[in-house]
Amino acid sequence: MTIAGTLTLDAEATFKMNLVGTNLGAVMVTNSSGTIVTLDGDLLLTLGYTPTLGDEIDLLTWTNGTSSGTFASINGILGATNVSFGGGYNFDVHYEANRVWLENTAIPEPAAFGLLLAAGSMLLLRRRR
Repeated sequence: MTIAGTLTLDAEATFKMNLVGTNLGAVMVTNSSGTIVTLDGDLLLTLGYTPTLGDEIDLLTWTNGTSSGTFASINGILGATNVSFGGGYNFDVHYEANRVWLENTAIPEPAAFGLLLAAGSMLLLRRRR
């Protein structure tokens, strides 16, 4: 989808997107100059595919202009910078000069935290002897 002009999402706006893969096709905003993307409101995402670690998905892209703001909430969580789905799928939201995009990042399993804690404890005990 291409928007010729500007995109303004106010505090009451909801930007909805179903993530169906990495080549889903971002919303492109084109204009000659100025602030062409203004973000606020809620980013509402649903997961419609099985992501792999490191997947990147463009949500919004723009050329020849600037942006202002960030989404006030993601899936209803105020101030969120990422969204987690069941099954260990976590997407960080990135805001750059000419795009808003998602990156699938790892969520450490609770067992991994336990192993890390145990290893750290063993090192401390070993050091004391």
